[in-house]
Amino acid sequence: MADDTKLREAIIELPFATDLETTREREERYEKLLFKLYEHQDGVDAVHYFKQVIAYLKPFSHSSDTVSAFLKKYSGTLNEGDHADTDIYQSSWERFKALQITKKEEAGKLERRKSHKKRGYTKRLRLHSALNYTSEYTNCILIAGEGKRRTQFRIHLEILQKECPYLANELIRLFPEPTPRVYEDTAGNPAAIDFVCSWIYGAPFEIPLNSDEVGDLCDFIFRSLQVANQFELPALVGEIISELGKSFKEHYWPSSITNSLALAYEYQAHWGYATPSITQEQIADFINNTYFEGEIQEVQDLLQSYERGFIAAAPGNSKFYQDMSVALCMIMNEHCVREAEGAEQAETEEEEEGSLMENAVVIDGADIPTVLGRR
Repeated sequence: MADDTKLREAIIELPFATDLETTREREERYEKLLFKLYEHQDGVDAVHYFKQVIAYLKPFSHSSDTVSAFLKKYSGTLNEGDHADTDIYQSSWERFKALQITKKEEAGKLERRKSHKKRGYTKRLRLHSALNYTSEYTNCILIAGEGKRRTQFRIHLEILQKECPYLANELIRLFPEPTPRVYEDTAGNPAAIDFVCSWIYGAPFEIPLNSDEVGDLCDFIFRSLQVANQFELPALVGEIISELGKSFKEHYWPSSITNSLALAYEYQAHWGYATPSITQEQIADFINNTYFEGEIQEVQDLLQSYERGFIAAAPGNSKFYQDMSVALCMIMNEHCVREAEGAEQAETEEEEEGSLMENAVVIDGADIPTVLGRR
């Protein structure tokens, strides 16, 4: 009969209900079987309940790659005298202990498997729908987040070596032997890691403007840029920035997105972009959306802080503040003109426009009003 080590490893790797790719009724039946197994996993009946789960999974082996892979790996766990996979089990268990996961954390992991919907950051990972992704023969694991947001991404070293050499080399450096390699970042944003991994497997980077799956959207963009830069993916950095710029005309962004814009300019400079991918007109679209929301003052305060030395600009960021100053001036000028249109006398319009630009200086060929603190 299977020993405790093999059985515990198998229980941890059990497929989720949604992996069965069947009706909700059958998923609920499977979840009930899992619940019984989790309740008795430390008792004498653990093998009995595990057999029930295995028997229930077998009909789905032809329709679900995840179930098929699991059964191939663990169906022999219950066979008397079966030692064929001992090295695999032992290697996995040693790695499991090396991560120093406590008994309490183990219980938390198993508890979260009772409901796939409540675990991780989303019900279905974007990575799973990427064109070139398959769940078979994965030999690397990325872990991001902690607690309820802790999420695993099973990927292939061969794909990383081609599409993301930095991460592949890092995993090989950490795990020289050809064993399953684990890269863990408890502070990482699971949504950002998911979208970056999807991009590595061929999916375009699309900002989920109408989705709450990723949490705070401004933070998601910021973290995605950080991960793309950390993994040395300049093409992805450019794609994120391009998609961000396109969204400024149609989507309302709060003024907090300026942190991501500043970071984008920094990374552009780092990777040697000749010109910024976000134009002054696109930044103007962003500022225009904040103008009537009362957040325009936050943009002005940000620029004043930079001019007064309160913000330490990283390489490339100074160009961002210059471009934002120009875009802000464009917006303020446009609104001044609109306010003047309907005035009874043309002199009023000329006076307002002249007042705005009277004390301007020139940066990059554009007029910047002194109200921004630029001299």
